[in-house]
Amino acid sequence: MGGTGQQREDVDNVWLFVPNLIGYFRIVALVVAFFVAEPSPLAFLVLYVVSFACDELDGRFARMLNQCSTFGAVLDMVTDRTATAALLASLAGASAYARLRPHFLALMVLDVGSHWFQMYAQLLLGASSHKALSASKPWLLRYYYGSRPFMGFCCISAEIALVALYVGRDGPEGPAGATLYATARWFGAACAPGLVLKVALNWMQLISAMSDVVEYDRSKRRSERQAVAAEEEDADIKAH
Repeated sequence: MGGTGQQREDVDNVWLFVPNLIGYFRIVALVVAFFVAEPSPLAFLVLYVVSFACDELDGRFARMLNQCSTFGAVLDMVTDRTATAALLASLAGASAYARLRPHFLALMVLDVGSHWFQMYAQLLLGASSHKALSASKPWLLRYYYGSRPFMGFCCISAEIALVALYVGRDGPEGPAGATLYATARWFGAACAPGLVLKVALNWMQLISAMSDVVEYDRSKRRSERQAVAAEEEDADIKAH
């Protein structure tokens, strides 16, 4: 009996689920990437890309090993959002992009805010996932969350475009070198449409999620008024 119980505890140790271990590795890789970014843009690029690629692996292992968990889903999303936020903050702080600083900061606020609202709205609605959208939502947003290839294209393009800007921030004479700078510029330009599309989707997501929260408040207030009206009606009936 004791052995069986211990085995069950080991199986249910969410902290040590394989996809969550991958998530921890992603965080470590990201922290190291930003620490070495200044002296070695190439090392930053490799570590950031490896961490980003592991975003696909954790989901695959979770499904394959039957280790899907709420903790893993939240860990994955928080890692994604903080990684992008750190990248945008670094771009905002780069002297080469001083004139674009407000734009990078605005993109950071939009990215974090839209996903936070989406998570909270779906939680209020009792949805199983922040990706579960009703048929009333914009078709492009529903297609984004319903099509893994399309979501992958948008997310990968957006990240590559931002990483390319960061790697090439000091020009061909900087630490990146002429070859890496030219490569970053080419990939950045090629992925720019995906970045624009991802920003548009974030706006759709923010407006959609805010509307859901507002509708939840309206529904809650209607229910409260109906409950008060029912209590008053019962009181009148008893009085007479």
